[in-house]
Amino acid sequence: MKIAVIGLGGRLSDVWSMLKLQCPEAELSAVCDVKPAEALKEQLRRLGENPETCALFTDPEEMLAAGGFEGVMVGTRCSLHSKMGQLVLNADLPLYLEKPIATNRKDLEALKAAGAGKEQRVVIGFPLRVTQLVLETKKMIKRGDIGEPMHMYAWNNPNYGDTYYQSWYRDNEETQGLWLQKATHDLDYMVYILEKKPVRICAMTSKKVFDCSKPAGKYCVDCDETDCKQHPYQRVMFGCDLDRMPKKGDRAAYGRMCSFGEDAKNEDSGSCLIGFEDGSHAVYTQCFYARKKAGNRGCRVIGYDGTIEFDWTTSQVKLFRHHCCQDEVISCNPNGIGHGGGDVILVQSFLDIIRGKGVSCSDLNDGILSVEMCMAAMESSATNTFVEL
Repeated sequence: MKIAVIGLGGRLSDVWSMLKLQCPEAELSAVCDVKPAEALKEQLRRLGENPETCALFTDPEEMLAAGGFEGVMVGTRCSLHSKMGQLVLNADLPLYLEKPIATNRKDLEALKAAGAGKEQRVVIGFPLRVTQLVLETKKMIKRGDIGEPMHMYAWNNPNYGDTYYQSWYRDNEETQGLWLQKATHDLDYMVYILEKKPVRICAMTSKKVFDCSKPAGKYCVDCDETDCKQHPYQRVMFGCDLDRMPKKGDRAAYGRMCSFGEDAKNEDSGSCLIGFEDGSHAVYTQCFYARKKAGNRGCRVIGYDGTIEFDWTTSQVKLFRHHCCQDEVISCNPNGIGHGGGDVILVQSFLDIIRGKGVSCSDLNDGILSVEMCMAAMESSATNTFVEL
């Protein structure tokens, strides 16, 4: 099986490793990337691929015209997801596309048009929806353990939130903020669990910690403000986050930028309320300055007969029955495989589509709905209004 990649970054390198676990005979036959050829060849070697048999391109259209592969995986920066996805869909090839599938309305509509009638030949990078925690929750709901699911609240407090302010993610022009960059995962699995149609959203964001109070372009390793909790000195001495103190000015050793810089424009917390067609509603909230053991990501689903709670931090699903003294706790062990085991399922679905024997577990329509919900949350946050979907 020969597969091509557009944008072989860290994310798709991990996904490719998951693919090779399931399909050792798969070959990375073409890569389109902006990195220098030698750097790309070294990356291929680290992935166990032969750089001599992999065609290298910098132009995706040229790569697609050359052909010789059975499917394409796209892992570029977010702003290019839609454009690259359109090219692959127009070439009528199975597509694995990272989230978010678009960062503006125009790109979303263009991708939607390109994928009309091909939605099931696309796998969107939504691994959370196919983790064992979510699948067990859906199983409990299907067998009637909680009655009709009528109320849901979900949370995401990543203890690695610095990455959204100290790395390229800080570029709001690229990410368009943390609804599209982060919540896109969670809103997707929430709708997937409930199997209800969302019809309106209201949302609010705050930026009270990483407040853009420092000049743009500052690097932590250059800074003399050693009392700042983000400074490497604090992280070595008191945070237990670094093994050693980088030398001042050594950006190669410590390339993080100032979280408080005026160019780190992502919001640092946000919450939204989702109304569904049947009158029920759900709540989602995310915060990016929780740290260490305060980090968690999970959900509660409540019906008249019971409550289900799960959290990826504990890898457990808990069922609390409301009208009898009988509860359940299921432990799920993903063995360290990406995103709680979800990446393996996404890759399996992509391979099945290439083999012509399956439908997508996370298709283009799912990607479209998630972006629409995130854009509605962005609009609501800016206008203080409910936004209809």
